[in-house]
Order: sequence, then C-alpha cells, then structure tokens
Amino acid sequence: MCILDISKTCLYEFHHEYVTPLFHENCNVMYTDTGNLIYHIKYDNIYDIMKRDINRFDTSNYVIDNVYDIPLVNKKVPGLMKDENNGAIMIEFVSENVRLECRRKEGYEKGKRRQEVVARFIMFEDYTRCLNDAIEMTRRQLCIRSKLHEVYTISEKKIALSPHDDKRYIVPDFRHAAMEAL
Repeated sequence: MCILDISKTCLYEFHHEYVTPLFHENCNVMYTDTGNLIYHIKYDNIYDIMKRDINRFDTSNYVIDNVYDIPLVNKKVPGLMKDENNGAIMIEFVSENVRLECRRKEGYEKGKRRQEVVARFIMFEDYTRCLNDAIEMTRRQLCIRSKLHEVYTISEKKIALSPHDDKRYIVPDFRHAAMEAL
C-alpha cells in the first residue's frame, strides 16, 4: 500500500468511524483532498471533544496558553488529525477546486495556491466572485526564462482563478459541492 492509500484510509476512518457517529446530521464535509477535511460542525464546544479524545489529534502547534486549554501533544504522529487553524475559528470558506481554496479565520484570511506569487494579489472577495458569478479571473505574471544561455523576462497573462473543475460539480445553490470521494 502506498502513502496516499494510507492517508485516504486514515481520513475515511476518521470521518466514517469517528466524526459521523459522534455528530450525525450536525456535521457536513465542506472540503476534502488527499490529506485534509474541512468540516462545518454544529456543536457548542468542539474543543471539549478534542480534549476528551486527544489521542486522535496532533495539537502540538497550538499556542501554549490557548483559550481552550488544549494540551500540546502528539507532535507528528502519523495518522492523527491536525487543526491547521490551531484553534482559530474559521468564519468563511471558499473553494473553487482541489487546488484552490481560501479561508477566512479570526483576524486574517489565507488563500492556498500553487503559485504563491499570484496568490498575493488575490483577495477573499475574488474567490467568492469567481465561484458565485462563474467567471475566470486572470492576472499578469513576470517569468524569467532562458534560451541558448540568454536570460530574459516575459510578462504572461495567466488564469488565476477558475470555477471549472472536473473532480466535482456545483449543485444549483452554488454553496455545496458533490464530491466523488465521500
């Protein structure tokens, strides 16, 4: 079995054998990829559950004196889930496809792109506009090229955001995606 199969197995086990029985209809998967799940969970204090079941989570990146009193344990233990927000509450989330996501959490927003240079000029509102209006957004980028030992720069217009994705489809209300994986 390869590492991606192991990762998927851990993710599916966490979802189907832990989260779903625990929260039932109070939990929705908002996004998934090879190693991540983003949930919308309706529960008073999810951090009480994390403390109770601390053996399922890597909380080593939390602030030492975090407001939820989560212990800093299980650093880099394979197969455990990690809160990438380290206790900060995610207040908004947008994802056009598996390579593009943007989340706004308490205090700031974070976009994830393959080409981080382009991502610096893309705001959260651009992600939502791209998704809601079904438009592609382009940005100019400078590239350094070399041909026959001569180095030069060129300016290219690239697609920065696109609502088109062949891995899933957007259902009519444009807020939920039907994903093949789950």
